[in-house]
Amino acid sequence: MHQRLHDAHGGEARQVAVVDDADSGYLVRGVLHGVVCAAVLLAAVAVASSLRLRQRPHLKFVGR
Repeated sequence: MHQRLHDAHGGEARQVAVVDDADSGYLVRGVLHGVVCAAVLLAAVAVASSLRLRQRPHLKFVGR
C-alpha cells in the first residue's frame, strides 16, 4: 500500500520522479560537458578581448 504524503498546509504533496535508468557514467559525462563548455567560453572571451585590445592604439597588447 502507498502512503499519501501531505504538505504543510494539509494538501496532497507531489512526489518527485526518480530516474532509474541513469548509468554510472552520467555524472562523468555531466562534469565533462561542464568543463568543455567552460573552456570554450574562456577561449571565446580571450579571443574577443584580444581582438578588441588590438583595435585600440592607446592600449598596449602584450601577447607576443
